[in-house]
Amino acid sequence: MTWGAMKDDVEETPGKILQKIRQNSNTTIAELATYIGVTERTIKRNIQKMQAENALRRVGSRKAGYREVLDDECKTSHK
Repeated sequence: MTWGAMKDDVEETPGKILQKIRQNSNTTIAELATYIGVTERTIKRNIQKMQAENALRRVGSRKAGYREVLDDECKTSHK
């Protein structure tokens, strides 16, 4: 299953992560873990996979930055 297909499947952890980040791009890993009911390590692992697949990216610094969900249209324009 591709990230594009997963992004709307909120039953899966990646889909829930993307949904929550769309609602609040400043959501922390700890908040995501609590919301979804998994460990912070699981969230980090999923975020790394989604970044590698260009479904998600980090914008700005660790302290003042945020995460951005990249739609299919955005992914093609950044290649």
